[in-house]
Amino acid sequence: KKDEGLVRAYGAELETIVTPFFEKKDLAGGEAAIAQFAKAKALAGATKLNLVINARVSLTQACKPGDHAAVLKVLDEIIADNPADLTGELKQFRAQVAAAQAAVASADKDRARAELEVQARLAAAEVSVEYAKVSSAGQIARLQAKAAEIASGAKIAYPKDPLIDGVLHISDRRIPFNGRVDDKLA
Repeated sequence: KKDEGLVRAYGAELETIVTPFFEKKDLAGGEAAIAQFAKAKALAGATKLNLVINARVSLTQACKPGDHAAVLKVLDEIIADNPADLTGELKQFRAQVAAAQAAVASADKDRARAELEVQARLAAAEVSVEYAKVSSAGQIARLQAKAAEIASGAKIAYPKDPLIDGVLHISDRRIPFNGRVDDKLA
């Protein structure tokens, strides 16, 4: 209970010292202020551990939001600087942060994979459409060539009397004439 009271009292005092560093997002300056505060107050044991954990982790999260690696680095430093009997819960917290980091990385990879799959499907659809266009254009060109070949090879008959069995056959025949049209020319 004595440690809890000291942690609360020193925590409030440390908060006023560190707040400007939070606002400026000055990680190095904030960590230096935390170390100086711990040294000036001669903090030791669980009191020092609790204050340092709360202050350094909070400062790191404020200065480097979303950077789990930076938080893990701070936790590793704190674990290395303190006796093993005080860091049991801290090691569990570190494991939780590492698991959260792994989950975020996995989710990012899944999202990137899904985006790539969508892009691949879109590209395949575009290729399919282009292939269909090329196929249709090729088929149209083949049909036009075939029609032209048939038309060029066909012999057109120009009968003298275009009225055959009561049906008038119209052709593209041109009869050149000059002058006046009369019964003889018609």
